[in-house]
Amino acid sequence: MSKSPTDVVRPHALAAAEEGLKNGLALDQIGRAMLDQAIELLMKEQSPEAVASELEFVARNLGDFEDNSFMRP
Repeated sequence: MSKSPTDVVRPHALAAAEEGLKNGLALDQIGRAMLDQAIELLMKEQSPEAVASELEFVARNLGDFEDNSFMRP
């Protein structure tokens, strides 16, 4: 059985958060840095408009923590 993108990324994100906290960073700082990196990755294969649409979708669904990639534009 193959892993979902979330299954692949989550352990790395948790490890980065742990390392950041050990280095005196706040979780919101770490989260913004991860968001910056995610946007950088998205921009490699998508237009700025497509990335903005993706970010809007995520923002509108902040309370929903399920993997809804099948619903994304």
